[in-house]
Amino acid sequence: MEESLDDMNKRIGQELVDAVNPVCNDKRLATALIDLLNRTHPTLQQSLMGVFALVIEAHGKREYTDLRNEASVAWAKSVPEGRFPFI
Repeated sequence: MEESLDDMNKRIGQELVDAVNPVCNDKRLATALIDLLNRTHPTLQQSLMGVFALVIEAHGKREYTDLRNEASVAWAKSVPEGRFPFI
């Protein structure tokens, strides 16, 4: 059975969260994502950054925070909303 787009997106999102979890502040994942982005087609770079922007925007709209995510939510609230054109 073929995986639906929604299921694939959920799986990829979960894999990203799982990848961040054990390394916490380790810069290896960030370095790998930066390297991948730098080697990716400019249109896909724009699309990926658009996804990141939506994630940051949604995070900044969280109503509940505690000490574990307070700083990231405050930072996300300070980031101006914006959309990137698909060219």
